[in-house]
Amino acid sequence: MKKVISMVMIVLILAVSLVGCGGNSGIEGKWELAYMKMGETAIKAEGMVSFDVQSGGKLIGISQDSSTGNAEGTWKSEGGNKYSFTIDGETVTAVLDNGILTIETDGIQMFLTKDLKNFKYPEGVVEQ
Repeated sequence: MKKVISMVMIVLILAVSLVGCGGNSGIEGKWELAYMKMGETAIKAEGMVSFDVQSGGKLIGISQDSSTGNAEGTWKSEGGNKYSFTIDGETVTAVLDNGILTIETDGIQMFLTKDLKNFKYPEGVVEQ
């Protein structure tokens, strides 16, 4: 399980640690990882990664694991509720729906929220 969490941390940092381009109030703000899903397994991953999308196009990604540090990249709106996040030449699509930002990469879905304290987990999400 530790190896899976370490792998997910690397993917999360690459996927959500970005520098934004332009403004979009729906995406701006601090986002925290609530849970992730691999296949049919969904596990809580509260706050393992967060990122702050700031006005003026800046985004800072922060990992709870201090050894991985912060990362930066770019994001842009693809129209509607879709965004492209790019870091080190790798691009993923993020979808913002009902206050949940979903990123899928390498078979792992990550669900982020601006309000982790009041987040309502769907049925079937288990503790780490």
